[in-house]
Amino acid sequence: MILAGWPYNNIQIYNNEVPDAMKPIFEPFNVLSAHSTPDTRHQTPDTRHQTPDTRHQTPDTSGVEYGEMRLSGGRLPSEGRVEIYYNGEWGTVCDDNWDISDANVVCHSLGYINATEAAIGGVFGSGSGSILLDDVSCSGSESSLSQCRNEGWKIHNCQHSEDAGVRCDPRQAGDMPSYRFDQMSELHESLNKLYLSQKHCQVKILVLTSRRGPVKLHLCAHRLILSLSTDGNLITENKTSGVQMMVQQDCLPYVEDFVRYFYTKKIDINLSSVKCIHNMASNYGVTAIRDYCDKLFYKLLPQDPSFKHQLELYNYAQAVKDPLLKEICLEYFAWNCETFTRSPSWYEVTDNQLNDLLLRSDIVIWNELSLFKAVENWIINKKKTELTHELMDKIRFHMISPEDLSRIQLQSKLYEEHDSFFLKRFLKAFEFHSVSVEQLNKERHFSDLSLEPRIYISSEWSAALDIDPNSNVRSSSSMFYNGYQYVHQVSFTQPSSPTISFQSSRFTSAFYSTDMVSWSAYYHTSTQSCKRSNVPCPYDIYPIATLTINDQNKESIVQYQNKVLLLCNNNYISYVHDFKQNNAILPSFKGQGLFYFGCESGRFSTLRFVIRPMYK
Repeated sequence: MILAGWPYNNIQIYNNEVPDAMKPIFEPFNVLSAHSTPDTRHQTPDTRHQTPDTRHQTPDTSGVEYGEMRLSGGRLPSEGRVEIYYNGEWGTVCDDNWDISDANVVCHSLGYINATEAAIGGVFGSGSGSILLDDVSCSGSESSLSQCRNEGWKIHNCQHSEDAGVRCDPRQAGDMPSYRFDQMSELHESLNKLYLSQKHCQVKILVLTSRRGPVKLHLCAHRLILSLSTDGNLITENKTSGVQMMVQQDCLPYVEDFVRYFYTKKIDINLSSVKCIHNMASNYGVTAIRDYCDKLFYKLLPQDPSFKHQLELYNYAQAVKDPLLKEICLEYFAWNCETFTRSPSWYEVTDNQLNDLLLRSDIVIWNELSLFKAVENWIINKKKTELTHELMDKIRFHMISPEDLSRIQLQSKLYEEHDSFFLKRFLKAFEFHSVSVEQLNKERHFSDLSLEPRIYISSEWSAALDIDPNSNVRSSSSMFYNGYQYVHQVSFTQPSSPTISFQSSRFTSAFYSTDMVSWSAYYHTSTQSCKRSNVPCPYDIYPIATLTINDQNKESIVQYQNKVLLLCNNNYISYVHDFKQNNAILPSFKGQGLFYFGCESGRFSTLRFVIRPMYK
């Protein structure tokens, strides 16, 4: 075989063998690859000068990669003599044919945006050791000089006075601003049009509302699009040409939005559609939508003041046995029970649902008498007097004052028919109200829920603190003369924290009706507002609510499990938080959280501090 043309003129290859001296040129991508094993075979000498090997003088190079480059001898990090690593040593590069394209490869590899000069003639001083490359010719796109065309390792006709150098633009590549050309919205629109066309599909989707009923909706989808979903859902994992979807009749309007999600990865969800979309996502394993809906319930539930949609979601949670959604709905009903009991939806609650609700201690209600009246109205309205004992047994009569218990005997429509049932419980309540805590503690074991107060928001046990989030900072202005001109100066100060003081009875028993204790409550938004209130401020996290008892002579047998309620502008309760060591770290005013019901305005407007005396 004869190789023709430069640089192979008049070179003959016999038996398909290439002379060793030509192999670095003939096989550049095998020998000169930046990360390949370097060729250490014997190289046939030629008439050109070859620098002797001085590897024994090279310092430790462990961790350095083959073909890696560095700059030496420059005044700045971005300039200097080019040195390259090969076979355990650093060496220089000859400046024959050295140009800006070669210099760009060096600068790019070192992280600079480009080269400003390809220096020749040993401008940055003469190097030592081997001259490793000569006649380098780069296109400018290579990542190392080892990938550029050259004469081969250690083959050259140069002295160190001809060492090549570079000057790089000192700006790093990452410092340059970049501009993104983004047509993702166009892609979404194209995929949406593809779905709406319902053409060239490979998968038919038949939507039914009952197993033996007629097909209510004919849809189709493209297998390639469906295959892009990797959550293992039942629709995209189906390998047949047809899919049957079973949905409730009221969910038919949302099926197309659900299927279109596989194309656009977008779906709009509101209070009316969340039940259906959550159901379809759960049934067919579309976990991303299902998990998003789980978080969205906290935002959506407060949007219906009639409680109708909340009750529908509660019924749905029971039907599909979803404990998370069931608890979210129950929590919302409990926290907003005062409003719920006055709505028409209260009478749509089933007896089992009412039982579940009455077992909770986090019911927020004016007082226990209000809850008694609400349950009585439910029994009478539903004409289910046979449930009187079952439901009324969950009323905490000990938390109703003796005066109100007497009124129930005179005014209740259920008392006369069930007098023995009520009388037994009333007598226990009267006993509770007639003796001290110490005496009760000696005679009774107080593990019964009937002795635990709920969250009562009457003025007897709570106080409200209005918050104006827009008045956190106050400004003042003044004029002063600085010797040359009058200067208008504006200063900003943060006011002291909002605060309220109030009183409550020491204990829920009427025995302590005249034994009052005083409380001080604060809402601190920052360290500055706290310090301006002239109170200790050891807190690291804000905003924080504090509630302290001012009476140092409190009975040791009574302890308090107090609460703070966060109310929105429309007075529904967004969050109920415990006080721990008189402090409660609150969610910030920014948006909606995962575990509290977000306000429509994005901000809470009122804090209500609730006193809950307990037994130790």
